Amino acid sequence: SECPIELSEKSFTRQYTDIPLNFNSIMGTNTYKELIKHRWYDKEINDSKFYNRDEFYPKKRETDNQCISRHRLVRVKHAETFSTVYLLQVISIYHIKILILTDSVPMMMQFDILPLIDIGGTLDINIHLEVKKLPSMRSVLVTMCIRRDRMPTLEDRHSCQNGTLAINLSSLSKLNASLLIAYPQPGTWYIIILATCYNYGKPVRCQIKEMSILLNIRTKKCMSSDQSPCGNYGVCQEIQKNILHYAMCNCFKGYTGWDCTEISNTIPTISLMSTILLITSNVFFVPAVYVAVKRKLYAEGLVYLITMLFSSLYHACDENGRFCITKYEILQYMDFFSSILAFWVTLIAMAELPITIIPLCHMTGVFVITLGMQINRMCLISILIPLSLGIIIPVSRHTYRTFQSRKCKKPSRKILLGLLFAITGLLLYSFIETEKNYQYVHSAWHIIMAISLIFLLLSAKLKQTTSSINASFENDSESWSCKEFYGIPTFTIIDQENGTIALN
Repeated sequence: SECPIELSEKSFTRQYTDIPLNFNSIMGTNTYKELIKHRWYDKEINDSKFYNRDEFYPKKRETDNQCISRHRLVRVKHAETFSTVYLLQVISIYHIKILILTDSVPMMMQFDILPLIDIGGTLDINIHLEVKKLPSMRSVLVTMCIRRDRMPTLEDRHSCQNGTLAINLSSLSKLNASLLIAYPQPGTWYIIILATCYNYGKPVRCQIKEMSILLNIRTKKCMSSDQSPCGNYGVCQEIQKNILHYAMCNCFKGYTGWDCTEISNTIPTISLMSTILLITSNVFFVPAVYVAVKRKLYAEGLVYLITMLFSSLYHACDENGRFCITKYEILQYMDFFSSILAFWVTLIAMAELPITIIPLCHMTGVFVITLGMQINRMCLISILIPLSLGIIIPVSRHTYRTFQSRKCKKPSRKILLGLLFAITGLLLYSFIETEKNYQYVHSAWHIIMAISLIFLLLSAKLKQTTSSINASFENDSESWSCKEFYGIPTFTIIDQENGTIALN
C-alpha cells in the first residue's frame, strides 16, 4: 500500500522543530522565537524502522518499500501570472520554509504542478544550507533528489538514481544551489533530502542541532530574477495561443539563450542600418505635429510628438538593447499606447464635437487603450477595438447632422485619402510584416500612418472658426441693437460653405 501523506503531525513537529537553532542569518531575528511558540516538548525518542542505528551507512539502501515521512507542500497562488509558492504546512495555520536536517531518515516532500496554469512558466527550486561553525575536518553533505510522478531513490546516501534531477550542497564549498526547470510538466513532483556528516573524510553520525535548510520552491515567468527576468539583454513576454499561456524571453539582437545571456554574433552593419531606418521614418510625424499646431489642435499635436519620440526610443532599444534610456517594457508600452492614442484623438477631432465633450472622449480613449495594452499589446485586436470604437464617434456625429439637416454630404477627398492610407498601413502591419522584413515594412508603416494623420487632420474644421461662429450667434442680439439704434446695416451668414450672406 502507498505510504500516507501527512500535512501536519506531532511526530514531524517534534523531530524537525523541537531543536534550538540560530535562524537569524536566514529569516531574521524573530524566526526562531516564532517556531518556539508552536513546538511540542516531548522527551520520547521515536526510532525509525528505515534506519538501523547499529548498522552505519550501508552501501545501498532501497527506499521504495519503506514508509518515511512524506509531506505535501501547500500551493499558494499569487495574483501575478505564473507566480506560485509552495510551503510546508507544519501547523494548521503556520507555514515555514526552514527545515531541520537529520541523517537518520530522509525528508520527503511532494507538490503539484497544475496543467495549463503552471506549465507555461519556470519552476525555481532554491535551497540554502545553514550550519553552525564546524571543526576544520568536519563537513556536511546534503543531497536532494527531484523527480516527477515517481519517488526518487537514493543510492549510497549521496547520489540520486539515473533519470533524477539532483542538487548537492556542502558545508565546505557550496551552501546555496538553485535548479531552474523551464516549462515543467504537469503532475506530482517528489523531493527527497538527506544529510551525511563526515569527519576526516569518513561518515559519522550527525548532531541534529548543527544543520538546517531553507527551501524555497516557486514558479515564475522567466529564468532570471523578478526585477530582470531575462537579464539585461531581453524582455520576458507572455504569449497566449488558444488555451496555451506561456512566458518566454525575447532576446535583443546579438543575444540568445533561455535568459538572453549567450552572445550569438556581433551585431552586423545591416542591423545598425535597419535601426536608423526605423528611427528616421518617425520624422514623417513632424508634418502632422505642424498641422495640428497650425489648426490650434494642441492636444493632438502633443500626442503626435510623444508618438514620434517614444517610437524612436523604442526601436533604438529594441534592436540591440544598448540604447535603452529606461526599461524595455516601458518603451514598448509607450510606443504602442501613443500610436493608438494618436488615431483616437484624430478621430475625435474629425467628429467636430462640442468643446465640453472633447476631454471626456479623450479620457475614454485613454482608459480603453490602456485596458487593451495590458491584456495583450502584441495582438491585433488590441489595436482594432479602440480604433473601431473611435470610428463610431465621427460616423455617429456625421449621421446625426445629416438627419438633422436632411442633406447628405459627400466625404471630402482629404478624408478618403486619409482612410486609404490608414487601411493600407493596417494591411501592411497585419498581413505583410514578418520578422525578416520587419525593419522595412514597419518603417513604411510609420510613414504611411503619419501621412494618413495629416489628411485626416486637415478634414477637421479649425477650432477658431467654430468658436467664432458660436460667438457670432451669441452676439446676434447685439447686432440687432446696433441696427436699430445706429441704423447700421448688419449681415448674417446663412451658409458658410457656399458663402451665402443675407442682409438683415
